[in-house]
Amino acid sequence: ETIELDDDEELQDAEEIDEDTETIELDDDEEPGDSEGGDLVELGEDEELMDEDDDIPEIEDNDSPPLMDLLDDEEVEEVEVDGELDPDLFEELVEPEEEAPEEEEKEEAPDLGLTFGSDEDFSEYDPEDMEKNRLLSERFDGYLGAMERFYNQYPLVDKGSFRVGSPNPGKLERRETQIELKDFYIGRFPVTNALFEVFVERTGYRTTAEKMGYGTVFQPRFRKVKDPSTGEIKAQWVAETGSKRIEGAAWYAPEGPGSTIHLKRNHPVVQISIEDARRFAAWIGKRLPTEDEWEAAARTAKGLPYPWGETWNPEASNVEATGIGETTAVDAFGQGQNGFSLMDLTGNVLEWTQSPMEGLSQNVSQIPFFIAKGGSFITAGEPALWARYPLRPDFTANILGFRCLVD
Repeated sequence: ETIELDDDEELQDAEEIDEDTETIELDDDEEPGDSEGGDLVELGEDEELMDEDDDIPEIEDNDSPPLMDLLDDEEVEEVEVDGELDPDLFEELVEPEEEAPEEEEKEEAPDLGLTFGSDEDFSEYDPEDMEKNRLLSERFDGYLGAMERFYNQYPLVDKGSFRVGSPNPGKLERRETQIELKDFYIGRFPVTNALFEVFVERTGYRTTAEKMGYGTVFQPRFRKVKDPSTGEIKAQWVAETGSKRIEGAAWYAPEGPGSTIHLKRNHPVVQISIEDARRFAAWIGKRLPTEDEWEAAARTAKGLPYPWGETWNPEASNVEATGIGETTAVDAFGQGQNGFSLMDLTGNVLEWTQSPMEGLSQNVSQIPFFIAKGGSFITAGEPALWARYPLRPDFTANILGFRCLVD
């Protein structure tokens, strides 16, 4: 099996290739091979390749790598990487590029008698003020073109009884229980780069990562590098994944300087703190879901462990085993859609909820942790919908986004 690279693709040379590492050579005249799940590992036109000598902090992982199964016909040797896990990330957390549509002319937003202008406007969501929330939602919709409106859908989740929690809870999981919820509307997709860009352009808002000057960047274990001596592309499996703080990483440069969201307007926005997510949501007349609401909407009234059913589907999510190693369009995995038509619930990026994680604020600063749900493109295994990830509220990363809800 080989991985083919387009002739005009921009590559980032690795300074050297480890002599002890066996690599997969890609022939010009061969087509890329299918993985066991049917996913092709391809390089998009704007994809940047990591230098092989990049320092990736080490995270212990004794499980056999899922992607090794996908490359079982090739000779790939694991590469040892030295380093430390980012201390700000809670220890238990570690466990096809689309062409952008042509820019459409956006309509002028209707005059609704509201005043806007700074990132302080509508910083708090008021569930009782339904009229204001409706006007805010209509105003935001007026800023959007037809393509952007497609990614701004909010399906109804009918009131009823829902199953949440794990039947066999682990260290961070809660025990399965039945809850009652009123009906609500929740984003069909995670918030995209295009939608967040409208918010920034209209308000001048600066995100937490921009103010701090850095964001956390996770490196996938599946890497593609170029041999400077031959110009050939090598596929490489790195034994450990890791993360590090990168100066300049922000929502518009998810991996730091040199990275971009060009041709990724329909990808989920990342490098977003919980405060950033709340500000965006309130500005459009919405809010973040609670953990109960997120999980109930994801599992539906059937209480399924996965959006599509009782068993894992390797072709339905952008996770580590898919071998993509970065975000994809939020509607790229149609097989992952659930009964409410929600997408990207078990892969691509983790998603903030407004629910604090009880018992994890016993640190010096007494800062609470908040629960993220779902899975990301570095998630190993088969993430169930009851999985939860406690994160500091100011944490930002290239694997973390959000979706909104309205009562």
